Amino acid sequence: MKALLMRLIVVMVVTCAMGFVASGVALASECAWCDQMANSLTFYKATYPTSNFDPYLQKVGILREAVGRGDQSAVRDEIRELFQMLRTRAHGINDVAADELLNHWQMVTPVEQLKLSEPQVEECTATSTGLTCGNVSIERVPEPATRSSRPESQDNMGGAEGG
Repeated sequence: MKALLMRLIVVMVVTCAMGFVASGVALASECAWCDQMANSLTFYKATYPTSNFDPYLQKVGILREAVGRGDQSAVRDEIRELFQMLRTRAHGINDVAADELLNHWQMVTPVEQLKLSEPQVEECTATSTGLTCGNVSIERVPEPATRSSRPESQDNMGGAEGG
């Protein structure tokens, strides 16, 4: 009877252990793209030891937690902040590393997460002298003079003989 009870306990322990392992694997792979972001940071941290990648690693950890909670708003906010940190080279990271990380992260991040917001359309105003869109102004080029306004002595061939 003791042997049967021991076998039953061993089977229960093994079953529970397998359940914990399976749930741990499921949790670990819940955000595979977060893992890729963290792995790339680890690589660049080793490649550029004078750059401070720790704040980026912390942000990726916060991002992973938001994904785990299913908080899409927080996920988008964290992605937006991470990408902005890379664009501005926050915390003095290397320019090459920032560009390469940004490119890599844009490829590994799911498309639905990259849709951060609708693009803002700037209002444009056309005037007789040009076009203004936001802070950008484009001036019209004056139309060339007509043929009748050119002096008769000027030729189109550029030579003295005339044409």
